[in-house]
Amino acid sequence: MRFLASGVVFALASLTATGFAATMPETRVLLLSGIGKDDGVPWEFRCSAGRNSGPGWTSINVPSSWETQGFGTFGYQKDPDKEEGFYRRSFTVSADWQG
Repeated sequence: MRFLASGVVFALASLTATGFAATMPETRVLLLSGIGKDDGVPWEFRCSAGRNSGPGWTSINVPSSWETQGFGTFGYQKDPDKEEGFYRRSFTVSADWQG
């Protein structure tokens, strides 16, 4: 199966429980981003205003701050509605996750 993540999504978990079993179900995790500043994962990104804004998609590491990667404007929350960041990433879920 192929999915598109829209927005900032850091993990997808699939619980494979069968009914009300007495044992805990297995939890599976697919990380969609890095786990820290030194291991970011590229996502498609665009910004609505400021530096490098426009309708086209480019790439940005997640997790990160788009301002430090050359997008938008350093506003420090003076006008939080001024610009928006849009993220998307495609990923594939293993067929054995299907329930």
